[in-house]
Amino acid sequence: MTHSGHSSPASECLLFRVSTYRNIRLKYVISLGSQGSTIEQYPQITEIISMTHTSSRLRGRKIIDLFIVLGTVVICLVTTFWLINNDFVLIYALCFVFSAVAGWALFTSWIRDCFVVLSALLFSLAIAESVLSFAEPNELESKRKAASYTRGYSQPLRKNGGDLGYQPYPARAVRAWKTLGNERLYDVVYTINGDGYRQSPGFTGDEEPGAPIVFYGGSFAFGEGVNDDETLPHFVAVQTRWSRPVLNLGFSGYGPHQMLRSIELGKLRNLDYDSVAVAVYEAIPNHARRSAGEAWWDPVGPQYKLNENGILHYRGRFTNVPDNYIEVYYRYLQLVKVARRSRVVDWTANLLFSTKTADLKENVRLMVAIVARAAAILEHDYQAEFLVLLWDDETEQSTQILEGLAEREIPTIKVSEFIPPSDLADYKIPNDGHPTAAANRLLAEALMHHLRDQD
Repeated sequence: MTHSGHSSPASECLLFRVSTYRNIRLKYVISLGSQGSTIEQYPQITEIISMTHTSSRLRGRKIIDLFIVLGTVVICLVTTFWLINNDFVLIYALCFVFSAVAGWALFTSWIRDCFVVLSALLFSLAIAESVLSFAEPNELESKRKAASYTRGYSQPLRKNGGDLGYQPYPARAVRAWKTLGNERLYDVVYTINGDGYRQSPGFTGDEEPGAPIVFYGGSFAFGEGVNDDETLPHFVAVQTRWSRPVLNLGFSGYGPHQMLRSIELGKLRNLDYDSVAVAVYEAIPNHARRSAGEAWWDPVGPQYKLNENGILHYRGRFTNVPDNYIEVYYRYLQLVKVARRSRVVDWTANLLFSTKTADLKENVRLMVAIVARAAAILEHDYQAEFLVLLWDDETEQSTQILEGLAEREIPTIKVSEFIPPSDLADYKIPNDGHPTAAANRLLAEALMHHLRDQD
């Protein structure tokens, strides 16, 4: 392109390549005459120079905007991690501010629109979280307190997978501690023997074989929060003066379904016991939910169902997760647990998946059927005396469990007969809820008195 009146074979050719913020590339070839031409005579050059300066400013702003967005994401993630155990109201509010800043910084229309929508959503969530928090302040405080707990282990205690969903790692001594803020709730040692159950001091494993006393249950039977010589099975062994083996087959989070599956798979036979003197199932009302598959920490435990005729059937795992993916699935469930600390998420989940009264009755009915099946096998195949030690309370669930056990004629000892509700706090670990050594000692004495009376 040659300017009129100034063409020459000796003209210089300059190539300008300009990229605008819309990524439209313009290419101009300008011929400048060698005979006294000035830049003012070529408006194309002036336009190109102006566009070049504009493009440089736009590129500079894009870099700044990119840093603003990246900084927003980093601050949002760090702040969320910092506040995750405290208050989702602040999390939503701060995310709203950060999203608004990012939306303002980005000038590309569709990205800006996305951030505007996200900001409006987060603002609405912050308002909803605040309303629900003020509506149920006690529950909010309870959730904050629960989120403030910290557990620690010197090495892994629990191995996921297997026939029971999970079990202790065998042959290891694990130091375990739990804190609430700066308060140390307990600091104890769990010794797991080579057979995979908790060992009681005083037993060497070389004792004369005989019919053992066997304990089943969850964390109460296992002895969470107390040392090896402070568990209920240990104090029962002391009461018997170590005259017979005492096996602690309980583990934290277990329910009656793990007890039954263990018996069906011949765990006692594998331990070389053909008979059992006494089998004790230490239960809490919450076990009805566990046996129904409603415990988040037990997604692949053994599942039992009652058919229309009331006959119990084993149905495999609660969730059909291959062993190779169990650890990944557990991490996903932990994220869900964190998300449900939000009142909005928790309220929505309860609205969609709440347990109705009818479901509660079905859960209790299933639990009692599982216990009855376990009792029948132990009594028939192992000639065992079976009984339930129930930490009863004043809830409807506890009442229904007691009624169901009585209907099935399963011998049951109520803890409230020995530890009145008014004194219960003195026999549980403060801010934890598990039995203390004093509670286990008292119940061991009561249990042995009961067994002697039966003789």
